[in-house]
Amino acid sequence: MTIYDDIEILPLYNWDKYLSTKDTNWFRKDFDGRQPKEEPFIQEEEKILEQYFNAINDRSFTIKLQKWAKINNLMTKYNVVNALLDRFSMGFADIQLEMRMEFIKQLKLHGFKMSEINTEEGDIEDIIRIRREVEGIKTKIKLLENELKEDGKKESVSLQRQLQIATLGLGYSYRLNPKEISLAEWVEICKMLEEK
Repeated sequence: MTIYDDIEILPLYNWDKYLSTKDTNWFRKDFDGRQPKEEPFIQEEEKILEQYFNAINDRSFTIKLQKWAKINNLMTKYNVVNALLDRFSMGFADIQLEMRMEFIKQLKLHGFKMSEINTEEGDIEDIIRIRREVEGIKTKIKLLENELKEDGKKESVSLQRQLQIATLGLGYSYRLNPKEISLAEWVEICKMLEEK
């Protein structure tokens, strides 16, 4: 199986499909949407994205990186807080009160308040309350993921229309074929069109 890992060889058609689906299988040379899907090609995706945004010299890439970093931070926070709550729900023996205080400090570091002095029932109420609050993190993650998807859709608005504009704008006597143009060539065509 051949993987496109460079914008010099990645067809524009595959790039457009990747933008609209966020499916890294479009980086496979033999993929047309009907074959069984493979595991995500994370390294190739990162390499292609870096090359693309360097080629177009786009500052929006920094914003996307910040969104991805925020998603990763939120996912980590979600998992850590839930792990702390899972351990908390097991309870603490009298000799483990220092450990209980350490867990409370860790929850506080992540923005969740729990009573330092409490009964077992009070702890259960706090755990239930914090679990509900933690679900808000999942909502934030979904919102950021949707923003990233929308950003990708905006970039790929009607590829056929963009190809027609480029063909007419640059005075080509033939129709541009997105399956034969590499992403790197497309970036250069767009730059020439901008200059013109």
